[in-house]
Amino acid sequence: MRRISLALLSSLFLFCLAGSVHAAELPYSEGKIWAITLIRVKPGMLNNYMREIVPLRLAFVEEAKKTGGLLESHIVVGDASSQDDWNMMVVDIYTNWAALDGLSAKFASLSEKLIGAEAVQVQVMNKRDPLRDIVGNKTMQELIPKK
Repeated sequence: MRRISLALLSSLFLFCLAGSVHAAELPYSEGKIWAITLIRVKPGMLNNYMREIVPLRLAFVEEAKKTGGLLESHIVVGDASSQDDWNMMVVDIYTNWAALDGLSAKFASLSEKLIGAEAVQVQVMNKRDPLRDIVGNKTMQELIPKK
């Protein structure tokens, strides 16, 4: 019985050691967090949509950078591959996963400060509905290849 326990303990030790060695040998390091929103701007509505979102978005980005966590924000446009595909991507880049802690409360506070009460926020969002559809959201982590 003692031999079995010793063998089991040795195997467990080697397993843990191999796991830590494997983790140290990852071919990448963990980078920044990318919060991505995929949007389908309706045909002919890009300029109208940009006029609608840019002023408020710039204010949000500046305030979010001051409160920490948000590093960069980008808007990327291109061709959709079908009528159901997205043609705009909004990317917000954060320092790390911890920067997302309490983000909903931070954004709610910013929304109230920059837009107004919830009823006003709903009006702003409803004004955008004829211009675009939100296709989806993704939160992903950048992996930086090691040389």
